[in-house]
Amino acid sequence: MYILNGQGAEVLNSDRVERFCIAAKEDAALIVASYDNVRPAVTVARYKDVKEAKDALHSLFNAISEGQGSFVMPDSLLYWAEKQIKDARTKRKGGS
Repeated sequence: MYILNGQGAEVLNSDRVERFCIAAKEDAALIVASYDNVRPAVTVARYKDVKEAKDALHSLFNAISEGQGSFVMPDSLLYWAEKQIKDARTKRKGGS
Protein backbone atom coordinates (compact mmCIF):
# COMPACT_ATOMS: atom_id res chain seq x y z
CA MET A 1 0.00 0.00 0.00
CA TYR A 2 1.20 3.50 -0.78
CA ILE A 3 0.94 6.19 1.91
CA LEU A 4 1.02 9.94 1.29
CA ASN A 5 2.73 11.53 4.30
CA GLY A 6 1.22 14.27 6.46
CA GLN A 7 2.85 17.12 4.53
CA GLY A 8 1.83 15.70 1.17
CA ALA A 9 5.44 15.73 0.00
CA GLU A 10 6.45 12.07 0.13
CA VAL A 11 4.94 8.69 -0.75
CA LEU A 12 5.89 5.64 1.33
CA ASN A 13 5.53 1.98 0.38
CA SER A 14 4.16 0.17 3.45
CA ASP A 15 5.31 -3.21 2.08
CA ARG A 16 8.92 -2.23 2.81
CA VAL A 17 8.28 -0.75 6.28
CA GLU A 18 8.99 -3.01 9.24
CA ARG A 19 6.77 -1.08 11.69
CA PHE A 20 4.99 2.21 12.33
CA CYS A 21 5.50 3.81 15.77
CA ILE A 22 4.40 6.87 17.73
CA ALA A 23 7.20 9.04 19.08
CA ALA A 24 6.08 11.53 21.73
CA LYS A 25 7.97 14.84 21.68
CA GLU A 26 7.61 17.92 23.89
CA ASP A 27 5.52 19.89 21.39
CA ALA A 28 3.98 17.15 19.22
CA ALA A 29 3.55 13.43 18.58
CA LEU A 30 5.12 11.87 15.49
CA ILE A 31 4.17 8.77 13.55
CA VAL A 32 7.42 7.30 12.25
CA ALA A 33 8.15 4.46 9.82
CA SER A 34 10.94 2.17 11.00
CA TYR A 35 12.68 0.15 8.29
CA ASP A 36 15.64 -1.75 9.80
CA ASN A 37 18.85 -1.25 11.78
CA VAL A 38 20.72 0.28 8.83
CA ARG A 39 18.18 2.78 7.53
CA PRO A 40 17.01 5.56 9.89
CA ALA A 41 13.34 6.04 10.76
CA VAL A 42 11.28 8.42 8.62
CA THR A 43 8.61 10.78 9.95
CA VAL A 44 5.27 10.00 8.33
CA ALA A 45 3.10 12.62 10.05
CA ARG A 46 3.12 15.09 12.94
CA TYR A 47 0.18 15.53 15.33
CA LYS A 48 -0.78 17.81 18.21
CA ASP A 49 -0.83 15.11 20.91
CA VAL A 50 -0.54 11.36 21.43
CA LYS A 51 -4.33 10.81 21.34
CA GLU A 52 -4.58 12.38 17.88
CA ALA A 53 -1.56 10.35 16.71
CA LYS A 54 -3.15 7.13 18.01
CA ASP A 55 -6.36 7.88 16.09
CA ALA A 56 -4.36 8.41 12.90
CA LEU A 57 -2.31 5.25 13.51
CA HIS A 58 -5.54 3.24 13.98
CA SER A 59 -6.83 4.61 10.68
CA LEU A 60 -3.57 3.58 9.02
CA PHE A 61 -3.77 0.11 10.57
CA ASN A 62 -7.34 -0.35 9.33
CA ALA A 63 -6.32 0.69 5.81
CA ILE A 64 -3.39 -1.76 5.79
CA SER A 65 -5.43 -4.63 7.23
CA GLU A 66 -8.26 -4.08 4.71
CA GLY A 67 -5.77 -4.20 1.83
CA GLN A 68 -6.38 -0.71 0.46
CA GLY A 69 -4.11 0.38 -2.38
CA SER A 70 -3.44 3.87 -1.04
CA PHE A 71 -3.90 5.98 2.09
CA VAL A 72 -3.57 9.68 2.88
CA MET A 73 -2.52 10.53 6.43
CA PRO A 74 -5.25 12.54 8.23
CA ASP A 75 -4.72 16.26 8.83
CA SER A 76 -3.50 17.37 12.23
CA LEU A 77 -5.14 19.78 14.65
CA LEU A 78 -1.63 21.16 15.22
CA TYR A 79 -1.77 23.04 11.94
CA TRP A 80 -5.50 23.83 11.97
CA ALA A 81 -5.69 25.21 15.53
CA GLU A 82 -6.60 28.87 15.69
CA LYS A 83 -3.72 31.04 16.80
CA GLN A 84 -4.64 33.52 19.53
CA ILE A 85 -2.68 36.66 20.29
CA LYS A 86 -1.87 36.65 23.99
CA ASP A 87 -0.38 40.05 24.58
CA ALA A 88 -1.47 43.46 25.81
CA ARG A 89 -2.89 44.62 22.48
CA THR A 90 -6.61 45.26 22.38
CA LYS A 91 -8.88 44.46 19.48
CA ARG A 92 -10.54 47.48 17.95
CA LYS A 93 -14.22 47.20 17.19
CA GLY A 94 -14.63 49.99 14.70
CA GLY A 95 -15.05 53.69 15.11
CA SER A 96 -12.39 56.34 15.01
